[in-house]
Amino acid sequence: MSNTAQTKQPPVIPAEAYAQRAIMAALSDGLPHSVRELVQEAKQSDPRTAIRQLRRKGVEISDQWLVNSNGIRYKVYFITRHNL
Repeated sequence: MSNTAQTKQPPVIPAEAYAQRAIMAALSDGLPHSVRELVQEAKQSDPRTAIRQLRRKGVEISDQWLVNSNGIRYKVYFITRHNL
């Protein structure tokens, strides 16, 4: 047997779980967030995938279409306080 010391590695968090945690953290303030905001806040290139996965797990993430001052529609996502 070898007497080499083995270092313990921290558990690896799958990318999918990491993305879901990051989106939950961003949405947990109860405020509406656009996809662009979630990309910046959660550092996820496609937050809609994590939102879809969370919804499949039963997390109640609401959404709403808005129109900006240039007439461009965009969707915001949010979790109401009672759903946290």
